[in-house]
Amino acid sequence: MNISVLFICGSLEPGKDGVGDYTRILAAELQKFGCTTHIVSLYDKDVDVLTQECQYSQKREVAVSRVPIEFNLQLRYAHLSGIVKKFNPCWISLQFVPYSFHKKGMPITLVYHLKKLHGNFQWHIMFHELWVGTNHALSFKKALIKKIQKALVFNLFKVLKPSLATTSNTFYAELLQNYVVSVLPLFSNIGFINVPDLKEKDKVFRVIHFGNFTGDLVELEGQLNFVCNISSKHQIKEVKILCVGSGGVYKEQSLELIRSQFQNFEIVDFGRTSEHEISKLLQLSDLGISRADRDMLGKSGSSMAMLEHGLPILLKGERVVNKNDLIDQYFYEQLHYSKDIHLKFKAFEKHPMSEVIASMFYQKLLG
Repeated sequence: MNISVLFICGSLEPGKDGVGDYTRILAAELQKFGCTTHIVSLYDKDVDVLTQECQYSQKREVAVSRVPIEFNLQLRYAHLSGIVKKFNPCWISLQFVPYSFHKKGMPITLVYHLKKLHGNFQWHIMFHELWVGTNHALSFKKALIKKIQKALVFNLFKVLKPSLATTSNTFYAELLQNYVVSVLPLFSNIGFINVPDLKEKDKVFRVIHFGNFTGDLVELEGQLNFVCNISSKHQIKEVKILCVGSGGVYKEQSLELIRSQFQNFEIVDFGRTSEHEISKLLQLSDLGISRADRDMLGKSGSSMAMLEHGLPILLKGERVVNKNDLIDQYFYEQLHYSKDIHLKFKAFEKHPMSEVIASMFYQKLLG
């Protein structure tokens, strides 16, 4: 069945915006089911002029419209309204992150401008983020921001009345328990690029950290202790920590922890690098360190990249009960915890999930 879907996100510069990359891949996957798709980046940080172009995912063209962040509100929403009128979508899918639509994370007028859009369409909202401090204490200022952001999220339900709402993890779904919200985990933004004869036949234990470090250094230390124990148990003398991505604001603190307390670990910092290089490093590694706990795993695109590449990953804390969800269905054996005492050294099956999740999303659009 031909369904037309108009996606709205913040930015669309390939490789620079995780939600933009996710949206592009999802739009391309939906085309396999006969859908027509278009994406509007409403607050694009990487264009100076209104830009209409085709971007590509898996050799499929995805039509996109990029609205510069500098545009005033009148021009921004006039352009969006024109696209809605011309494209005439069956669905409009809002890929929601508060900081994508306002630099301080408080897009107060967003919902009212979206409400003014005219057409015979239904609303879908994908909640990539909800509000600050979902699982930790906040300063007084941040607590005020949280209060505003919560009100904005609940107002999206009240004003837009979405026919479908989704989020990436069970924790967010529980926070939205007063509404009907389905869980659709993220998929990897890093495609598998086959590199033959990649695994080096040596005694090096390669542990990869892909993405941003968090401020929870105690948990990181627990994960690194697991690496120590496993390498000792298997008589592996050389451990390399491969750091991929920008690392975020806690990168230097985290690397300093490794240098000071795990001096036998060699750190190799690749920083931001190409999709091809990331796929190669994932295939070369023996274990991935994830910044996520189990309840938030579906939100971590970098963790999903490691899992989809067949890599066992190390989560925070203690093992949790089988959640019997999509991640368990495909990746249960690959999930390890810092308080485990064993690591499965085996080649896991590779499971690209974008088509699986796009199919589930498509079925939900069909109702």
